[in-house]
Amino acid sequence: MCYRAPRRDILLSGLALGFLTSCSAGPKINLPSIVPNKSRDIFLDYYNAAMGVNMAQFTNTQIVAIDGIVLKIRIASPVQSRGHWPIIIFCPDLGTTAQNYDNLTGAIASLGYLVIIIDPQMAPSRNSVEAILRRNTLRAQYMRFALDRKTEILRVLGDDDTSIDFNSMGAIGHGDGAWTALELIGWGRGYGRSLDMADARIKAAVGITPTIAPNYQARPANAVSPAIYGRGMVVNSYDGIARLPHGTALMGLGLPLSSPSFGNLLPSSQPSAASRGEKYRKETLSACIATSSMFFDWCLKNQRDRIDELNQINGRSIPLINQNMIFGRS
Repeated sequence: MCYRAPRRDILLSGLALGFLTSCSAGPKINLPSIVPNKSRDIFLDYYNAAMGVNMAQFTNTQIVAIDGIVLKIRIASPVQSRGHWPIIIFCPDLGTTAQNYDNLTGAIASLGYLVIIIDPQMAPSRNSVEAILRRNTLRAQYMRFALDRKTEILRVLGDDDTSIDFNSMGAIGHGDGAWTALELIGWGRGYGRSLDMADARIKAAVGITPTIAPNYQARPANAVSPAIYGRGMVVNSYDGIARLPHGTALMGLGLPLSSPSFGNLLPSSQPSAASRGEKYRKETLSACIATSSMFFDWCLKNQRDRIDELNQINGRSIPLINQNMIFGRS
């Protein structure tokens, strides 16, 4: 096992440093409590936190996989948070770097999670079915390998590792990495069910704007094995959510997106001209962060009231813009 000396950066990771109120002379820092309170608007609290300045600490390290590939690892942890932090493993899109996701991973970490970003540096390649299957298998294996070595990896945090809940783990991914996250709970490309790369340790997974895979057809849920290890949620455009096959029980959040990169706030292996015209970049990404964090609260922190709060998101307007969200179960 080979480690690089850790490097820590404490960054103010947020979508907008200038999120100001009329009576404030500086950035508004929101650090919501993770203690459930039914009188609070949890979505609004989390949304405002993502729009503001999120306090996250980043630590870089690396580990060598069994095939000799060096896995670069970036860890986002809360600067200030109560309770134990569940582990969320993050898989980036192809051809991107972990640092490009600091706005997203830092915001989630600041809400009481430890986010491990695995960066195997796999560039986009051929889009044949065989190439996609091989690439996906490798990426899922690297994620599972990192979970196998999580105790060793997280030693770089020093005393901070006493705040980690090693028994509660989830996954999140973007673009091509969204499929990897969903595969870890038993979903294959095209939303067919496949246990080839599933990991029973993963209790929940979120896929953000999954790439459109060629030569794959969505299959009816009753046509394959019903076994699924964890709960799943997909975040996509209105049209993307409408393509979720019926009967999967996957949750879906539909947002007014024109591009998979939230207007270039996230990197993407699929550049889109629509990125330059995206109207609601910060707002839609903050809504994605808030809803994903509520989903993980429900699945990983056993905060059961979160499911009721999630169901109330359907039809709700995104703060600051006159656009509604779609939320439901397929």
